[in-house]
Amino acid sequence: MLSEERIVEILEAYDLTGSLRSAAQLCGVDHHTVRRYVQARDAGLEPTSPPPVRERVTDPFADKIAEWIDRSQGRIRADRVHDKLGAPVLGTAGMVLVLATVAGTSRPAAAHDPGQGDRRGYAHLTATVDERTVKLDAALSDVDCAGVDDATLVARRAGMTRSAPLTRVQGCRYTGRVALPEGGRWFVYATFKRPDATWETWLPVEVSNGATASDTRVLYEPPASPDRGTEALVGAILVALAAVLLVGSLRALARSSAPG
Repeated sequence: MLSEERIVEILEAYDLTGSLRSAAQLCGVDHHTVRRYVQARDAGLEPTSPPPVRERVTDPFADKIAEWIDRSQGRIRADRVHDKLGAPVLGTAGMVLVLATVAGTSRPAAAHDPGQGDRRGYAHLTATVDERTVKLDAALSDVDCAGVDDATLVARRAGMTRSAPLTRVQGCRYTGRVALPEGGRWFVYATFKRPDATWETWLPVEVSNGATASDTRVLYEPPASPDRGTEALVGAILVALAAVLLVGSLRALARSSAPG
């Protein structure tokens, strides 16, 4: 059993990234562990007592489904997955779960994972903590920062966000300070906007008086957010298809149960 502080750290990483695997990578645990604690919190239970996870009909095939989706780069159709696994084994409920799995994996996440995106250069970041104020110094390299017209310092933790401007000191060097409401682990971002693109980099910082953190990080261009209308349409199609499959199964069951 993990300590309560460790569990809070895992949940904070998940809230920040919106991704089980990214939170697991940040915290050095398995993504199944992250899932258990997220499910416990969503169910209103104490995070130290995660609820038992009910096995779904598709769970034994989860790795194989993920492999097919990866190999096809998200292009495999749900009905092909269903047929390859065997329709009699999965049944109607399994078909619905396969549809949800394929559709959910094929489209990009609504919130990008930290560090995700095309590399544009590097940034040497140094964070210094004075009580609950974080000073960040950023030195960019391997990029032309002359076109940067806006730079921002953003700190995120468990649904909280605090931001402050980053000021250019000289050349490609920037500095800024942000005051935070509480201690603990925060994810500190430096965002640089140009007319044609936005660059981003980040550093995990333990906010306690006198703490420091320093690292050379990738400066990347985060992917564009998916179209919300498309997400809503995909969700509506999934719900409608699930309803059709369920109604069909109930009608078939009623016919088979009717007296001859």
